[in-house]
Amino acid sequence: MRFKGLLYLILLLVVTPLLAWRLALGSTWHTWRQAQREARQLERLGSVATDSERADDRGSNDGMALDTTEYIQSGLVIERLLPEASRYGVSVVSYTPFMMAQEGGIVHRNALLTLSGGFHGMVRVIDHLEREVATCHLASVGFRSVRRNGKPPQLIAQLILGQIIIKSDK
Repeated sequence: MRFKGLLYLILLLVVTPLLAWRLALGSTWHTWRQAQREARQLERLGSVATDSERADDRGSNDGMALDTTEYIQSGLVIERLLPEASRYGVSVVSYTPFMMAQEGGIVHRNALLTLSGGFHGMVRVIDHLEREVATCHLASVGFRSVRRNGKPPQLIAQLILGQIIIKSDK
């Protein structure tokens, strides 16, 4: 038992760091190395992509075409939503478009859309809205249950949609 202190010291200085490396630090180190390799690969691919983009552009600055269709104000959101809503037994209770702000050629419109139906169907309709009407973003969704005069509870979803339109002066 003379060397008990020395044994604890060896455990503390040798075994504990080995365990720490094996259980925590080793996987972190390997993940970091892999991320560094992938970053170098992306840099190489990025430089190749920018070279090919420069060759393709040759001075043109067209960029992406902006969709300036007013889905919220014109009601196109509802037109795109109704077939999917009827497919899943969801009904549109109300739709109220309103303008949030307008400055220069930029218009920010919002709409309050109220749906009624089953939860599963409403989630499918909301998913369709997010995927198919990409220029309108879903700012908020709220579900609530409404009980009326002995009837079974009805599930209501209130959605706040937003769209930013950049109007060109052409």
